[in-house]
Amino acid sequence: MTKSDDLHQLIHKMDRGEKRQFRLFAQLQGNGRKDLNHLELFEIIAKQEAYNKEEVVKRLSNPVFAKNLPNGKNHLYGLIIEFLRYYHSGGNLHFRIREMWIDIHVLSGKGLKKQAEKKLDKALQLAKDHSLFTAYVDFSRLKRKMARNFHHDKKQDVVLKGLSEEARLQYSKLGAHLDILDLYEKVFLAARDQKFDNEEWEATIRVYRNKLEALDTKGQSLEDVLFYFTPLMSYYNRKQKYHSSLEIYEGALKVLEKDPSIIKEDASRFVIFLNNYFNVCIFLKDVDRMKDIIARMERLKPMTLEDKAAFPAYVLYARLNMLVIAEKYDQVIPLAPELERVFLSSAPTTKSRRWAVCTNTGTAFMLAGDYEGALFWFNVPAQDPEPAFLPIVQYVTRMCLLICHKAMKNDDLLESLERSLARFIRKQPEQLKETMKKPFRALQEYLYAKDKERRVSALEKLITTTTHEPAMSALTLWATKRLSSPVP
Repeated sequence: MTKSDDLHQLIHKMDRGEKRQFRLFAQLQGNGRKDLNHLELFEIIAKQEAYNKEEVVKRLSNPVFAKNLPNGKNHLYGLIIEFLRYYHSGGNLHFRIREMWIDIHVLSGKGLKKQAEKKLDKALQLAKDHSLFTAYVDFSRLKRKMARNFHHDKKQDVVLKGLSEEARLQYSKLGAHLDILDLYEKVFLAARDQKFDNEEWEATIRVYRNKLEALDTKGQSLEDVLFYFTPLMSYYNRKQKYHSSLEIYEGALKVLEKDPSIIKEDASRFVIFLNNYFNVCIFLKDVDRMKDIIARMERLKPMTLEDKAAFPAYVLYARLNMLVIAEKYDQVIPLAPELERVFLSSAPTTKSRRWAVCTNTGTAFMLAGDYEGALFWFNVPAQDPEPAFLPIVQYVTRMCLLICHKAMKNDDLLESLERSLARFIRKQPEQLKETMKKPFRALQEYLYAKDKERRVSALEKLITTTTHEPAMSALTLWATKRLSSPVP
């Protein structure tokens, strides 16, 4: 990859706020025409979808600068990196520690020992509060050197002793974190490669979970804490061992709640953790835990404008799923206007989330007997111009459309919908095709059965041939409800 590509990529990775602040930063560098040249180069490349050297040279107003374009690009790249470094330094703890280290040496070099010592004390406290063990040891060494310079002062003996004891404690904590990190690597690789037999895996996990429960969260961020739990969550979810996965989520929650400030400082990441925890409860149909998670989501205080929009959406999505799992379909219908506003109209959301909302809401309407309302929600994914995206959801919504139109006696539409669905199934990979074909045939038997006995048989076949993944639950829920009520 060329430097030109690097510069183009870097500029296009900057957000709007960064670009606005960089323009001010570049102007304040204060070297007249030279800086305007680099700013002009920045603006030209920012407007290019793909880097085009000939266009850049043609559009530059300074021919001398255009001739030395490689040097200009290198300087601009360095200038952007310098700007981004300082732009993001305020919220980055490691930047602050590094700057304090430089400040202490500058002040000390100027002979301002008391000012340097004040800065050093703050740095030591910051490193200690945030479990930056190696930084603490480095600052401690500097502090001890300063204390030794005042060897005639007996008070410094007490300072040296305290620093020595605290450094030993920090080394001990560092050792404990290195132990758990080594075990994390072992668990991560075992979960990824699945090389352990069950007995070895369980023995390793037992030790690992005991260490996690005793994890010292002081100075840790929410991301730091969840980092250690992630391999276990992924492993058990992939194995579909949801009860074990639930235990890991509860363990993580227990550790996080040792220090509520961790959650408060990173509420946006915590709500994602709760959402993933909620998804495990969906598989287990654990409505009581779902209610508890929703209550936790509602108690979170958003810190940014993005969070203010995102948090209610998470709560609304969770409440929808809980009502469907609890089979309280009538309670979903009053939520429909808000669901439409949040997930279909205004708030930005992923297509997969939007489709999940449409499928669950459509299912609730269908099972509540409001087939016209169900058609609106099922048609969103079914009519999407990208049918290859999440084919299993497309398949389920098209199957549900057949059910709704049959219930509404729109028999003239059934044949064309069936042909379209049959074509869709034929285009799928072989394994997925087999998953789709049998429930489709069972539904066809139900739609055209002439008597009650055949309809019951078709519904039973639909239930037994439908896989257990959540996306297919709309079909089994409908078939089960039809069987539990008088089948016409």
